[in-house]
Amino acid sequence: MLKTIVYVDHEKVTATSEIVDTGEITVFAGPGYLITVRHGSAPSLDGVRQQLQDDPQQLGCGPAGVLHAVADMVVDRYVEMADAFAGDVDTLESEVFSPARPVDAGRIYQLKRGLLEFKRAVMPLASALQRLSEGTIPQIPKEMASYFRDVADHHQRVSEQILSFDELIGSAPWVHLGAGGGGGVAIGDAADRRADAVGDAAEVPADGRGEPARVGGDARDSLMGWCGTAARV
Repeated sequence: MLKTIVYVDHEKVTATSEIVDTGEITVFAGPGYLITVRHGSAPSLDGVRQQLQDDPQQLGCGPAGVLHAVADMVVDRYVEMADAFAGDVDTLESEVFSPARPVDAGRIYQLKRGLLEFKRAVMPLASALQRLSEGTIPQIPKEMASYFRDVADHHQRVSEQILSFDELIGSAPWVHLGAGGGGGVAIGDAADRRADAVGDAAEVPADGRGEPARVGGDARDSLMGWCGTAARV
């Protein structure tokens, strides 16, 4: 199964922006056939079909040639997504080093959320591409290994970009404060809701013996999660 991802166009990231949209392409392959099933926002494969029709040599490799074309298209979309996401990160970076402007925590959260979806789509494909590029799978002709190696290289570059984005977004509030950001970090409604949740969770009713009721594991973990988040903000 190949996870697909597309960038949702927007003028500026806000606390409610949708940054990415995901889908899936399920592939069933065997001797002499390959079937794809698209789910969600997975793109059309018409371009892949046309590409294969224009390249008889790759089409002659059978299902392996088709699988490569599909994987190549998916990873090319990852590259496009990384380039577009970089624009949002660059905008955040410029604001971080602007002392007069507060950094909106809601926007940082949305970027982090979008990046997490991006990461979940990209990272699981690494091991499969590695195996395909090694030429050790009996059903994959050895001459296709170099084709898959090229796709794996592109995938690796995107993975490295994601890790870089993650580090920058995670450090943005602290860099802003260190750069003399007089406006600080704009917490907004999200932090208010976290504070309310901590307050509600702290008011644990007494049990029948007049003693404070025990907080269950899930509730305790939730409370600690909220406290940790509030402390980081």
